[in-house]
Amino acid sequence: ERCEEELKDTQKKMMAVENDLDKYMEDLNTANQQLEDKEKKVQEAEAEVAALNRRMVLLEEELERAEEKLKI
Repeated sequence: ERCEEELKDTQKKMMAVENDLDKYMEDLNTANQQLEDKEKKVQEAEAEVAALNRRMVLLEEELERAEEKLKI
């Protein structure tokens, strides 16, 4: 009977550990998804900054050409 009791206790502990593991795995999956979402937003923001920088360079070049035309 003592062995049965120990077996039941061990099984309960195993169930608790498995439940904890499931919860931590779910939390990890959620955190990974959030990280992926944030990384995607960062990439989008970096692409937007790069596009704005390119546009600024083009506008500066256009301004220089316009200023040169006005000098003539």
